[in-house]
Amino acid sequence: MEFDKILQNYISYLKNIRNMSERTILSYVQDILEFNSFLKQNEIDFDQMENNTALQYIKSLKDRKLSKSTISRKISSQRGFIKYCRKHNYLNKDIFSNISQRKGERKLPSVLSVEEVVQLLSQEIYDFDTLRNQVLYSLLYDTGLRISEALNLSVRDVDLNKNSFIILGKGNKDRVVFYTDRTKSLIKTYIKEKNELQISKKIVEKELRDKLFVTNLGKPLSISSVESIFDKQRVKLGWQKSFTPHVLRHSYATHLLNNGASIRMVQQLLGHSSLSTTQIYTHVSQKKMRDVYLKSHPHGRK
Repeated sequence: MEFDKILQNYISYLKNIRNMSERTILSYVQDILEFNSFLKQNEIDFDQMENNTALQYIKSLKDRKLSKSTISRKISSQRGFIKYCRKHNYLNKDIFSNISQRKGERKLPSVLSVEEVVQLLSQEIYDFDTLRNQVLYSLLYDTGLRISEALNLSVRDVDLNKNSFIILGKGNKDRVVFYTDRTKSLIKTYIKEKNELQISKKIVEKELRDKLFVTNLGKPLSISSVESIFDKQRVKLGWQKSFTPHVLRHSYATHLLNNGASIRMVQQLLGHSSLSTTQIYTHVSQKKMRDVYLKSHPHGRK
């Protein structure tokens, strides 16, 4: 089978079986296409790879002076793809099976301070876009949703009585997330405005009408549009730090831990399958823990 067809099958597998977001799949595909270019440059057929091919590829990544975390991610992308190909008999061997998986440099996630969150959520609302943006910011900070999860929400998912959503996250696992009364009030106003907008734009398709987050044309909001919204907001606020949907997710987790939530509870709320993924936030909270220690330990008091 040709490489392009195999890759299309793999994309379908990641989307429909692994339930991965478009953004994650795109990252994998870019890495895999880069690996295929490496094979072509070295005149190596995809179905004729040898074990030393993997070593040659890793050396080429190191020669480019890439960070350890980037190299680790690219190897992980190839490892998953090659393993899939071997399982489906597209390849006779898994050339990455004997390559040890090294952990990349794990950077601490960027987070907003509580004061910065207040500044963000205090922005003036004066039209549909600013209302929708405030709903998005508030919901992401209240729930810790991944942006792909937020953009997949439908109006029917909203339970205004219980201030909650049931989210279908990674690996088709359900979890419940909660939001505040302030966000509930914003959502109610927004849904009313959204319905009126879509009626005025003559949007009648049920699938489009069901989407919670839409543009000012009434069409579903895309990841690229969200990235633009966040970048413009960062500039408007005069922030030099990173500001993305994932930063709000990081802030949500860190602020929960800082205020006494257990790491197990935060793990469940974030939808992490592994506790080790959640534990990175304990490092972000070290200053808070030090403050508590100094206040609690007899020798720490002044």
